[in-house]
Amino acid sequence: MLNNSKKNHLKDTNISKIWETIYQKNSWGRYPSEELVRFIARNFYEKKNHANIKFLDLGCGGGSSSLFLSQEGFSVHGIDSSKTAVKKTKLLLKKHNLSGKFQVMDFSELNFLDNTFNCIIDICSLQHNKPTEIAKILHLLKIFLKPDGKFFSIIVGKGTKSELFMNKGFIHYYTKNEIKKLYKQFKIISIEKLIRTENNCKDTIYHWVVHCENKK
Repeated sequence: MLNNSKKNHLKDTNISKIWETIYQKNSWGRYPSEELVRFIARNFYEKKNHANIKFLDLGCGGGSSSLFLSQEGFSVHGIDSSKTAVKKTKLLLKKHNLSGKFQVMDFSELNFLDNTFNCIIDICSLQHNKPTEIAKILHLLKIFLKPDGKFFSIIVGKGTKSELFMNKGFIHYYTKNEIKKLYKQFKIISIEKLIRTENNCKDTIYHWVVHCENKK
């Protein structure tokens, strides 16, 4: 069982409303994660017919990941609980003459056909849900993944000392053992740890980079 050392900066506040406000006020999120680029390079660049490889961008935000995937020729479906985020993602891809399917959808209302996606990516979106809810979400995502599908996730780690996550709803700082338990529904291929500093080294941010495959 996951431990109870949770940090809930805005307890009982609607996450969707929080992120809608954030995306109305901010325009960040234009560049893809370096870790995502590396993951794609190692696992998909050599594959043929990129257009037939379907990605789900879980919490597409401002569209940076979806743009990158679309530029590489993959089929992209993005969801976010924020209608402003979805609108920004659509406009971003349209600006680059690219396309994808994007819709407003809360993680608690995921609805796709079984065995739809070759890969699902989560760039720091799941982390804003309680661990018990994440486990339920992952159960559904497993169903939506093809039998040999991949899951890529970046999630905040224990040891983080930063105000970066303040006023963004629920957040929990995970240990490696908690990550193993959280993603146990999948075959875990690798768990890597990222550490970076901000604010002239006053803040330290830890992230786990998790690569999984759907168990056959």
